[in-house]
Amino acid sequence: MGFLQLMQELGEVANEGNLQALEIKSLRNMLLFQYLINALEGDFLPRNRVYEETMNWTHLRESLLNLLLSTRKINYKGLMKDCLTIMCGLFDVSAGISEDLESPDNAAAKLSHNDNTASALALFELGSNACFALQKLLIMIMDLDMSRKKADMQGSTTRADGVRTPLMEIILDEITYDTDMLSPFLKVFNEPKWKLEIILQYFSKYTPDCPPALGDQMVLPRMQQHSVES
Repeated sequence: MGFLQLMQELGEVANEGNLQALEIKSLRNMLLFQYLINALEGDFLPRNRVYEETMNWTHLRESLLNLLLSTRKINYKGLMKDCLTIMCGLFDVSAGISEDLESPDNAAAKLSHNDNTASALALFELGSNACFALQKLLIMIMDLDMSRKKADMQGSTTRADGVRTPLMEIILDEITYDTDMLSPFLKVFNEPKWKLEIILQYFSKYTPDCPPALGDQMVLPRMQQHSVES
């Protein structure tokens, strides 16, 4: 099963809105996706450390993650937007299960057919782990983008490396123009360093300059009037 097909499966899970209604195949594919992300991470992290020590771009050029993102079979920007949407969707679904588990009085109508709390806990864990796997994927791509930027500045990249929009820009655009995504994204994305960077760039790029303080608003007209009279 290809990576894109796994992403489509996750998208269906997020759109379903009810993990308990999913077929075994979909649940199995969620586990398979987590395994795939762990494999990408196991290949990427050592290569990125070696790159930081040697500044040899070849180590990252040949990484599984870079090869995956560079393939022409993938619409990179569309895939990244799907990742954000799916991650936020799965977070909402998992949050719903969590609320059910915390409210025993309402659980009977919302849990599985057998009112099996253990099953609901397993589904909650599965959804949460899928969200975490998507977050790891986004973090790895942003780390790759950062290393790629260094390699570009050093002239280590070639035309064969292609051109790819940094994931940070895609995230900023999505949480800016899709107001429904901003809140769930900030809730589910909890990696401190990158979360802070996203917030800082969000305010820097999309928030207009702050107006003068109230005291300045009172002083400036007086100064302008005095200048005219002079």
